[in-house]
Amino acid sequence: MKRSLDKRFAWNPENTALELLDWENRPADFEILYHHIVAKLNAWLNTWSKGKYKAVEEIVKAEELRREVKRCAGQFREKFVSLPMCVYLKLKVYLVNKIQDE
Repeated sequence: MKRSLDKRFAWNPENTALELLDWENRPADFEILYHHIVAKLNAWLNTWSKGKYKAVEEIVKAEELRREVKRCAGQFREKFVSLPMCVYLKLKVYLVNKIQDE
């Protein structure tokens, strides 16, 4: 999917690079997106769980997490503005539900 950035927002170079990744066609770009999302989720999870969980992989297996990142990224539409933020927020809800099911 060819992305165009909303001109109403100021995009810094790092965010621009993440937003314009061709994750669907280039495995290396998917890896960049995946690692960015996992790093954000790990930081949030450590704070939210008050140190009980240090990494997302303690809750969800890596293969399942990759599938979920692809699924969430595939649901992205331009109206959501930011691809990484959209995927991150959807996966936060997914993780909270997983934790509650334990």
